[in-house]
Amino acid sequence: MTYKLTEIQKLDLKIRLNKLNSKIKSLSTDEEWANNRKQIGEVLYQLNLVEDPTDMNEVEKANLDYIRKRTKSIIQNSGRKPMAAYFINQKALDELGNLVDEEDENFYSDFHDMLVNDMIKYATIVRDFDLKLAKAKEANDANYYREEYARLDSARRRQHDAVIANLAVANRTNKSEGIEPVVDVGDGRSVHDVHRTDIGNAVISWLAETNLQDAQV
Repeated sequence: MTYKLTEIQKLDLKIRLNKLNSKIKSLSTDEEWANNRKQIGEVLYQLNLVEDPTDMNEVEKANLDYIRKRTKSIIQNSGRKPMAAYFINQKALDELGNLVDEEDENFYSDFHDMLVNDMIKYATIVRDFDLKLAKAKEANDANYYREEYARLDSARRRQHDAVIANLAVANRTNKSEGIEPVVDVGDGRSVHDVHRTDIGNAVISWLAETNLQDAQV
């Protein structure tokens, strides 16, 4: 079956797909994972990207292909280098979460979880950004479009600021513990010293890699 979709319907489905993929770190049971994959399959089927939404191999392949294309497009359109200049070090991120504070044994694990959630939220905002702007454009209302752009841009900037600040803290913490930085920006430099878009692109690439790795588990 081929779905005939309006442009708004296509955009809404892609936004929903982004949301489903953003839940990757919060799926704690096999049942939650299976339900998430089922919903992703249904969305991909409606987008005419899979022929059989119950074939999980086809679903995973189509979903990861979608994620790769979205990530590549976002980074290429960011006005920076064609590939991410920096990378999130997953091993260093995991080691940060395993640190134990003598006064509060959950301090580092809680900070790790907050950082991961902040990065996922930021990457998802960026994945959605041009889709939501395209929806606003469909309204054919210049004032509404400007207001929506301002709202989306403000939310993106706030989340970007939070991620940069927390990555800077993570790097300082890891350095003090003799652990590699979560994002290596060079000796003697802070995350605040490099182009913010490069840090954003590193986070966007990290979520894409997380989606890929978790799909292979």
